[in-house]
Amino acid sequence: MLVLRNTLQQFAVRHLTTRRIKQAIKETITHMRSVQTRRGTYGFWSGSKGDLALTTYAVSFLVEARSAGYKFPPSLINRPLRALRRALRSDFVAALSQSTLLLRTQIVATLAQAQWHEPAYIRRLFAQRHKLDLFGQSQLLLAMARDAERHHNRISLLSSRIEQRVLVQQSPTGPAFAGLQFLHKAPWFGSSLASRTRTLAAVVEALSTAKPRSKKIPILQQGLLDRRISHRLGYGWQNDGQGMSWGSTQNNARALLAIRALLQRKQTQKLPKLALQTYRSRTSRWSQPYRFGGTDKVLWPFVIHSDQPLRFRMTGTMPKSPLWVRARLSYIPKVKGSRVTSLNKGLAVIRNTTIVAKKGKEDRYYKVTSGAIQTVALGQVLEESVRMIAGNAYSHVAVEVPIAAGLEVMNPSLITAPSNARTRKRNTLKPTHIEYLDDRVRFFFSYLPSGDHRLYFRVRATTSGKFTYPPARAELMYRPSIFGRSPGYSLVIQPPSHKATK
Repeated sequence: MLVLRNTLQQFAVRHLTTRRIKQAIKETITHMRSVQTRRGTYGFWSGSKGDLALTTYAVSFLVEARSAGYKFPPSLINRPLRALRRALRSDFVAALSQSTLLLRTQIVATLAQAQWHEPAYIRRLFAQRHKLDLFGQSQLLLAMARDAERHHNRISLLSSRIEQRVLVQQSPTGPAFAGLQFLHKAPWFGSSLASRTRTLAAVVEALSTAKPRSKKIPILQQGLLDRRISHRLGYGWQNDGQGMSWGSTQNNARALLAIRALLQRKQTQKLPKLALQTYRSRTSRWSQPYRFGGTDKVLWPFVIHSDQPLRFRMTGTMPKSPLWVRARLSYIPKVKGSRVTSLNKGLAVIRNTTIVAKKGKEDRYYKVTSGAIQTVALGQVLEESVRMIAGNAYSHVAVEVPIAAGLEVMNPSLITAPSNARTRKRNTLKPTHIEYLDDRVRFFFSYLPSGDHRLYFRVRATTSGKFTYPPARAELMYRPSIFGRSPGYSLVIQPPSHKATK
């Protein structure tokens, strides 16, 4: 978001409304204070261990934020920078593993971004460049490009090596991108969040920065754009070059960095004068023309309010490069939350509820089904069970379990929590982090092995009425195309004068 805002303001829209972006960035900076460890590194959750790979991403974000004018305590960036520099001071032997070399390459690239250059370590990494995968070589090239005077010859050699890994094929319109030649392949679903799209974007950014006149850059640019995902094809498994996303958070972030590097190397051409009209179906007329062009801007914002599908027509001299119209839609879901059905896109989520009875009585158990109506008494305690079935092992999994509005979450970790806040059954897998919020409970797993897992927590009925109980959802935090959800249902909470019935 930060790179997108800065890029648009630099190359397209001079006065961009960024209230939501600013708020998100400020909230992120505030959150980072709570996850910084004593050693200065950053962890995924408050109180968790620091992670060097995560710290490199966090520092890169803070460097971008500082250059954009955001203010925060210097310790947020200086302490992790010193921690990253200390991580390089351990013994550097020739037999380092590929993953260790990649991590050190990311560290020196991040330090170089913050102008904390490490020329000696860059030279050592360059000597072992053949052990790095293509993403690591791109990061090393980017680190050297940020200190080009010291690494001129090494930049030339590594740029040529990376260019040789770009495969080109002939098409009716000329040379076309055919792929990348991978010497070492990282696990695509590992904790490093690797993917072919991420590697392609890193190559584009590195070559655009270090060798902006490379003939391979236009080919790589088209290859990156062709990897965009259209949602009409499913949930991120197919690339048709027609969508507005690259599928995952990591891919989108890397792609935006690559696009910024492309724009910085390219002279923007003056766009001819054009006029755009929209068709109003209610009046059966075309709108007044919206005129733009004639300047070196590449993006023009305008707002159209319509509850009908939009049709556009353009008049004027069309430019050689494609002209895109991006529409942002807001809508109300067609299906009520109580009638949402279950969905399995790599993770199966099954939700069950047990009504906790008083001593001497039996608990009542019911399985959640879509559209069902369940009735409980006011003040009743419910034990929620979320069953999650994973066919494969995944990294960085989030499980969010929203509750009905008439319920309150019982947090057993509080000192003031009642004795019945603790569940009778225990989680079959200990979460890395748990958040007990007012309207939902969140479970986070740094690593989720394949298999059948069950999570438990309790809620209490506090308000009478009929409420929607939304579905629970589990997803990969950095690859949301892999997810699953349970069905939704309706919950009726009756006052004590009524007898609860199934």
